[in-house]
Amino acid sequence: MTDITPHSILIADDDSTLRDLFFQTLSPYGYNITLCKDGADALEKIKGSLFDLLLLDLDMGDISGIDVLKQAKAIDPDVLVMIITGNPSLDTAIQALKLNAYDYIQKPCMPSELTFKVNKCLEYCDQKRRIAEYEKFLHFCAICKKVCKNVHESHNEENWVTIETYLKEKAKTQSYLGYCPGCINEVKEQISNS
Repeated sequence: MTDITPHSILIADDDSTLRDLFFQTLSPYGYNITLCKDGADALEKIKGSLFDLLLLDLDMGDISGIDVLKQAKAIDPDVLVMIITGNPSLDTAIQALKLNAYDYIQKPCMPSELTFKVNKCLEYCDQKRRIAEYEKFLHFCAICKKVCKNVHESHNEENWVTIETYLKEKAKTQSYLGYCPGCINEVKEQISNS
């Protein structure tokens, strides 16, 4: 389950100096970084590739960082987004966070601040991936062999059901109890030994 693929980051800022500074700050960490000159360029790249993190300038002229955030979340609800702005306001911060932006950063920011926030964001991304991987497993009770319907509610006894019930509810299938050849042979052997 270890993810050895480097994280992918898209940086969209209409200021080429800042865009290059962000790239120079983050590239030593081995991230796959895509640079975009504006919101339209960012949306084109987002439609064609999956990214772990989007660093979006709030004011890019053609399409704002908030508009890119909205459209990016419609394409990939799990993508993490950090809005970066030289003109911060409480209204835009609230708007960005309501749209599920991970963070809102004021420019100029120190390279150490940017690195710290990006690393924290990507640690969160890794945690989400690990949780998603663990949720792919069926959780069985070691004693009674019941299945947990909802791992987030495993403390609740009502969430533990037989495999037949689980399959009926989740897969919408009916179970048929039969006998495998090994069990048939075992039962025949027990009967003949009786």
